[in-house]
Amino acid sequence: MDKLLYLHLFLGPVFLVIAFLFRHYPPKHINALYGYRTGSSMKSQERWDFANQRSSELMLRLAFLLLLVQAGTLYFFESEISLLFASLVLLLGITGIVISTEKELKNRFP
Repeated sequence: MDKLLYLHLFLGPVFLVIAFLFRHYPPKHINALYGYRTGSSMKSQERWDFANQRSSELMLRLAFLLLLVQAGTLYFFESEISLLFASLVLLLGITGIVISTEKELKNRFP
């Protein structure tokens, strides 16, 4: 196996672990190190708690989608193409998490 394939197979499981940790061990207080940290999420503890709960749910969904994409594309394509698809899904997914969470924050906390 080449190094690129190892990197590819590393993405999904690591993201799943991170999503699991955020979901089950969310940051209790606003901080600059750990959690969903944006200007709007750090305005109050209530916003912080909501944003971290919401984003961790979406991260878990993205992690499972990423694992499916990895398995599916690796079966049909070479490792370079498969890694490209998985990376694109990850990038678009993270962007979607931020957009969705910020929109929910704006709606819930006008």
